Amino acid sequence: MNKTIHVIFDNSGSMAEYAKMHVQHNAARTLITMKQLYADLFSNIEFAFFTVNDNLTSITRNDNGMFKFSKPEGNCDISLISDLIMQIRNRSQDQKISLIFFSDGIFNRSERKKFTEKFKEAKWLYMQCVGIGIDKDSIALKELSSSNKIETVDNIYAIVEDAISFFVSSNKKPLSLENIKKEEML
Repeated sequence: MNKTIHVIFDNSGSMAEYAKMHVQHNAARTLITMKQLYADLFSNIEFAFFTVNDNLTSITRNDNGMFKFSKPEGNCDISLISDLIMQIRNRSQDQKISLIFFSDGIFNRSERKKFTEKFKEAKWLYMQCVGIGIDKDSIALKELSSSNKIETVDNIYAIVEDAISFFVSSNKKPLSLENIKKEEML
């Protein structure tokens, strides 16, 4: 059975600064390249890509494989991420949800508080936050993260490993992709 890692890119106005969108484009391409290069390890993994600002939008690739991000604008409304999580959860009550959120952490404090209160005890949700930009709000991103830490883009392989291991383990301790394949063969 395929598992989906939901990848959400902050596409708010603050992401237009300091080449943040360029970093996110590269991260999206890296995820697709990883899936292609390590096809045997990622055979049961799919990625669902979204952008969030005042809207949550599914993103696709154009004919030459590039992602079509819209122009960064508006605010990052994390209540839309909350809504997405609940939609996924309502489709399957026993499903674990693994989510990677790329952001500079610049969003509404009261919405952040509602989000953390709603999901702080959710053992079925594993959300990793990847900090983007020199002006990122580390505190905000740590609060949203299931592990209470922020990841960096240069650690993308380990981020995906953690996301995958969450699906197959009873706890949030990461397994290597090779060990996951071994467990599946047993």
